[in-house]
Amino acid sequence: DFVVHEPLLNATFDELSRLLKVEMPKLLKAEDRVLFYFAGHGIATPSQEGQPEGYLLPSDANTKFN
Repeated sequence: DFVVHEPLLNATFDELSRLLKVEMPKLLKAEDRVLFYFAGHGIATPSQEGQPEGYLLPSDANTKFN
């Protein structure tokens, strides 16, 4: 058995956060597995250890980096 969530088109940070932090935990059990598909943009910046650290960029992301 599986559940397919309706797509979030042009999802904002708040929408993604709510899905991942509020809605999904209510539906999942410890033995469940999740396939999260994100079609959009992301960015990898160096972590403190020098390795790439990735981020998903929602539609309302601030793309100006200092």
